[in-house]
Amino acid sequence: MSLAENMRIKMEDGSMKEINAVKIGDRICNEENGSVVVTSVFNGMEEFIYCIKLNMRISATSGH
Repeated sequence: MSLAENMRIKMEDGSMKEINAVKIGDRICNEENGSVVVTSVFNGMEEFIYCIKLNMRISATSGH
């Protein structure tokens, strides 16, 4: 999954962090109201990011 660099992620402790500041070892909330440990981080430059609004907001690159 690709996310916009300024998207905010909910951390295990309830705080919010910009996705570009998340590091390996951080604990983030998952969809099942639990948490997971970040095990890898990928970054890159995309020409376009598309946003599709459903019942929730999802941001993705043109390749996703």
